[in-house]
Amino acid sequence: DFKTYFPHYRTEADWARHFGSKWARFVDRKARYDPLAILAPGQKIFARTPSSRTDRS
Repeated sequence: DFKTYFPHYRTEADWARHFGSKWARFVDRKARYDPLAILAPGQKIFARTPSSRTDRS
C-alpha cells in the first residue's frame, strides 16, 4: 500500500480547478521563483517549454 499525495491531473486546467482561487498566485510564484521550471517536474503541473530548458551540450 502507498499514499498518493498529489492527484494525477492531466492538464493545466485540471490543476487550476484544483487550486481554485489560489491558482493565479501559484502561477505567479512559480514564474518568479522557478523561471527555468526545474522544480517538481514529476507533478506535471506546468509543461516544460524549450525556452525553460537549459542547453547542456
